Amino acid sequence: MSFSFDHIPFGSQYYRYPTPLRADWDRDLANMKAAGFDTIKFMLLWKANQRGEDQYDFSDGKELLDLCAKHGMKAVINPIFGVPPGWLYQKYPDVSMVTSSGKVMRHQSTTCYHHKEARALRQAFLQEAARQLGDHPALLCWDVWNEPELSMGGLTRKPVRDDLLCYCDRCREAFIGWLKEKYKTPEALEAAWHGAYERFEDICLPRYEMAYKPMVDFRTFFADTLQNELHMRAEAVRSVDAAHPVMCHTVPRPYFNYVATASDEYKLQKDCDLFGSSLGSDPFAAAVNTSAARGKTVINSEIHAIGGTTLSRPRLPSFDDFKRHIFIPLSRGVKGFLFWQYRAERIGYEAPAWGMTKLDGTPEYWLDYARYSPSVARSGPSTGRITAAT
Repeated sequence: MSFSFDHIPFGSQYYRYPTPLRADWDRDLANMKAAGFDTIKFMLLWKANQRGEDQYDFSDGKELLDLCAKHGMKAVINPIFGVPPGWLYQKYPDVSMVTSSGKVMRHQSTTCYHHKEARALRQAFLQEAARQLGDHPALLCWDVWNEPELSMGGLTRKPVRDDLLCYCDRCREAFIGWLKEKYKTPEALEAAWHGAYERFEDICLPRYEMAYKPMVDFRTFFADTLQNELHMRAEAVRSVDAAHPVMCHTVPRPYFNYVATASDEYKLQKDCDLFGSSLGSDPFAAAVNTSAARGKTVINSEIHAIGGTTLSRPRLPSFDDFKRHIFIPLSRGVKGFLFWQYRAERIGYEAPAWGMTKLDGTPEYWLDYARYSPSVARSGPSTGRITAAT
């Protein structure tokens, strides 16, 4: 599967519930279009767009698509399942992942990928989203997984023994099934693991790196788990909307540690028509993703031009910084560019950093660096002056 655009998409991540506020959308998209942007990416949050088991509300996505059409822009839709709805935990108390030390990740992580009921609900969410939004003329593509990993939000991205996921009973059962498929007989497993096993069911999940071969298999099993999850998501969308390409975007190795996150670009790209990266401005990251993509179009889905958190402001960028964000990945074959992000968020860990505008939507000086036009505007924080440069 592969897909190529007749242009290079250029724009920005724009919305994840609840900001920017609806009252700002029309003005912001008009300003983005004036800056030369032709594409936005927006998120559908499981928690926000499915308030009850049979209560889907994609009106925010529909309105954003309508505004894109009004302003001559396209949209990438990015469903997010890292924020499960509260009713899911009430209905399925066993839905959470469990760390090696036995900590239950209640309301702190993605649900266990081997919880069949939660998996079916994710599938239904994607199918309903595709049913309601998939025929919109402003839709460019589906980005069905934002930074695939076992957890979310940096909770377990370091290979710390006690924090490794997942050690719940469902994962143990699925791992045993995976081992049976790979080794066929207990004797073959015993020869590979250098242990004594009368039955597959007798195995203990590896918790120590000294159990080298069992741990390698256990982490490879989770890389396959993520690949299977992505396959489900891609096919759920395609079962309803066969007209638009499907992609995901990763944080490529080694920035996401494989042992902790189980994210393998070379496996994940297989079910994608396009492929994306969150760190495509870095030469090595861009090379990893274009290599993994095997000739498929790669989009820099999150250009991390302005970093920081609520308590940590970033270094102010220069025009040379912004040139590197475009020309480094372009030189390595990346064919799409979406900044993270246009308007600074009002709430959350990343507020009010990352935006190319202030909270009220007025431009920061570096928005001029990101403009797509024959002449690129330059300015600096010390003088505030803007001069034209070719």
